[in-house]
Amino acid sequence: MGHKNFFIKIYRDPGFIEAAFDWVEERNRLAIKTVIKEVRPDFVLFDGDCAYKAGLMVNPKVFRRLVYERTKETVSHLRHLGIPYVFHTDGKLDDVIPLLVELGFSLVHGCEKNANDLKYLVDRFGDDIVLSGNMDVVFLTKATLEEIRRETEEMLKIGSAKGKFVAACNTSPQDYIPEENYLAMVKTIKNFNPIKK
Repeated sequence: MGHKNFFIKIYRDPGFIEAAFDWVEERNRLAIKTVIKEVRPDFVLFDGDCAYKAGLMVNPKVFRRLVYERTKETVSHLRHLGIPYVFHTDGKLDDVIPLLVELGFSLVHGCEKNANDLKYLVDRFGDDIVLSGNMDVVFLTKATLEEIRRETEEMLKIGSAKGKFVAACNTSPQDYIPEENYLAMVKTIKNFNPIKK
């Protein structure tokens, strides 16, 4: 549908959008039930890109109306089985995380560096949900190994301040990241010691 058509539809024909969200969540529930019959996953990832660098793609009230009850029903089966569920989105997380906490999500992935202040996220939300991400993939592509080491250590120091943090790229690592750059981040993560001054 694309963003433009979506925004026009949500204004002119909200019933269509409501039905589309119902359709998507029905299929999400079916997929989860199908997988759980075969294997018990360690967690279920919801890839729900819903934010730009400045905030949600739609008004927070509209976002809540479209997402909350539908997602609550979808995750209820996972919650009943004790299977953690996590959420990924790019963009600014201020309006997303409170909703995820209410719905019982264990972790939010992304924490896009160009859209969020990691220290702010840790201070505001770090007691309520595990934060993951914050390493910019474009930076990983262009930086020197020493710059990557320093950036990774800084991310780890800030992110782990409350003990709930998973160091990672803010989106899927891309093929264009030089292997030695990615491995420099991985090595720094492995060697990180939060107790060392």
